Amino acid sequence: MQYRYRFFPIVLLAVLAACASRSNSGSQSVGARGPAFDVATLISGTYRLQNRGDSNLRLDISSTGGVGSELELLATASGRYAGRNVNEQGVIVLETAGPDVRMSIIPHFGEPVTVLSPNLTEFSQSELGSACTLHLQSDEQGWAGATEGKGSCVRAVGGAVGQWQVEILPGTIRFSDPGTRQVLVFQKTSSDRVGR
Repeated sequence: MQYRYRFFPIVLLAVLAACASRSNSGSQSVGARGPAFDVATLISGTYRLQNRGDSNLRLDISSTGGVGSELELLATASGRYAGRNVNEQGVIVLETAGPDVRMSIIPHFGEPVTVLSPNLTEFSQSELGSACTLHLQSDEQGWAGATEGKGSCVRAVGGAVGQWQVEILPGTIRFSDPGTRQVLVFQKTSSDRVGR
């Protein structure tokens, strides 16, 4: 049974964050649109996993075109990582929370979707229950946050065991697990405009 997404449960984080350059679109400045728009502008684009041997993982984050206090983006991870094929999708939801941003990823387990799919924000009970959320705070260089628990994102993002820290810097997304000292760095290869 499908449920129309309106308010996601505060569950856990999104291992799919990213960055780009802070470019303005239209006549209104990015800062005037709020923190959620700032993060959406940074994370929209295409990324490649760096320095991981035989892994060839691509991360695409696309704007759904809307601008408001709550923004939705489609994230797709595809390729090969640690000897397994990856093809995962989820909707990243960004919501301004004062000067900070709450970021959630709600996975799509079924058929692939696009930003134009009419069912982009329709989720099953299982998908809603697998959501991953984190709280991002701004620093001088970008945005940073951490997952809420050691296994909180494992269903939303395959293999996301551990408590991950996320750094969103211009052109780079960095995920690190302090427990295992594992670090994944995604480098931006192209941009996608938000609110087009």
